[in-house]
Amino acid sequence: MALSQPTPTPKPDSNPEEVAAAYIRPAVVFIQATAKGWVRLPNGNLLDSGYFESGWQCSGFVVNPDGWVATAGHCGTGAEEAILGQAVQAIVDGNVEPARLEGIDPTKLQDAPALFDVAVANWRVEGEQGGSSPQIDIAVLSGSGDQIDAQPAEVVEAVPPDKGDVALLRVHQSDMPSAQLGADADVAVGTAVLAVGYPASTEMVTDPTLDPTSKSGKISKKSTSGTVPVYEMDAAISEGMSGGPTIALDGKVLGINSFKPTGETQAFNFIAPSSILSDMLSTNGVEATLGPTDTAYRDGLTNYFAGNYTAAIEDFDDVLAASPGYPGVADLKQDAAKDRDQYGDAAPAAGGSNLTWFVIGGVIAILVVVGLLTVLMRGRRGGATPAAAPAGAGPAGAAPGTGAAQSASTISPRGASPAGGQPPHTGPTEPPTSSPPETAQRRFCSQCGTANESNAKFCSSCGKPV
Repeated sequence: MALSQPTPTPKPDSNPEEVAAAYIRPAVVFIQATAKGWVRLPNGNLLDSGYFESGWQCSGFVVNPDGWVATAGHCGTGAEEAILGQAVQAIVDGNVEPARLEGIDPTKLQDAPALFDVAVANWRVEGEQGGSSPQIDIAVLSGSGDQIDAQPAEVVEAVPPDKGDVALLRVHQSDMPSAQLGADADVAVGTAVLAVGYPASTEMVTDPTLDPTSKSGKISKKSTSGTVPVYEMDAAISEGMSGGPTIALDGKVLGINSFKPTGETQAFNFIAPSSILSDMLSTNGVEATLGPTDTAYRDGLTNYFAGNYTAAIEDFDDVLAASPGYPGVADLKQDAAKDRDQYGDAAPAAGGSNLTWFVIGGVIAILVVVGLLTVLMRGRRGGATPAAAPAGAGPAGAAPGTGAAQSASTISPRGASPAGGQPPHTGPTEPPTSSPPETAQRRFCSQCGTANESNAKFCSSCGKPV
């Protein structure tokens, strides 16, 4: 008796958040910014702590393969505030000569938040040349593992938080993994989302990596801040995640991580709608689009999460051939190979199997019909149509009074005879295979009545012409 084979255990379904994170992950980038400048007080003095330098990090995402990167506006325009923050901290720490602080309320010299508000309202940040803007350097880091690429970026356009908090950067790089934008119509209260980015606080407890964090939540409200539209959500974001994408579970970007209320300890955050970014892209003649490599990658994800591991591996190979450093693909390919070994490829869906057999059966049926028609037409061209016999003479065994025309009608095509009872003429008439009646082969002499052969010209008895 044959032993039954064990049925492979199917792989558990992936959760929607895992799938969405896989779609957006390659397009997410790390942004490192550095600003340098002098701080001039209202009394005209420069703080004597030297040339202040401050750095910050943000998140971002690629919106076009030709090096177009989106982030929060304050990530691209924050040089002044960052340098003023450094100056305020230097004062609070006692590293600035008191004489330089003439005109500043002494009660605020040890209150960093209060002093910072004063600085933003009244102090000026300058570059190396008096009156010039401070220097700001921005780098965009992308990749995964040990394949990290850092590219200098220019700020093409940026608007501050009160104008929408969106910035558009450009790096000189092509074929960058890109994201797909959603629309305001895709957003409603209760829409499930993932806020994605690089929280700075995790660097203190985990190894550095370009794998972003994904925080799940829902849209709580569609609102405005002044005249600017904003979405309120309960997905947690923290410093460093600013500028990263907030996505729906289909992987489309619904907005940009923007800000949280001061002093708020709960997951209560705001994102700038993707419509603001879309308008900025349009103004600069940029189209938000996926590249060919992105399409192959997404095909691979579709096959991978459907359990079609062999097809997924082929898709991921195509991605690696076109872009060897495409983030996360090498790991996904390894996972697909392991899952195929453990679970096997998914069986075709029942509907797809029935469709396949239906198509095959239809083709066979057509071939059979064509074959039958071919045989029939050949028979009609090659077969003889019976010749009409003299009245009263029928085939052997026929009843008296049954003519050849009646007999022929019983074998005419489709069982029907044309008017008059004669069979249709379907081809050349062949000579009859049996001899006609005796009288049909004799010629009788008109003079003496002798029967002669049918081809005789003279009577065999009297010699007269017949």
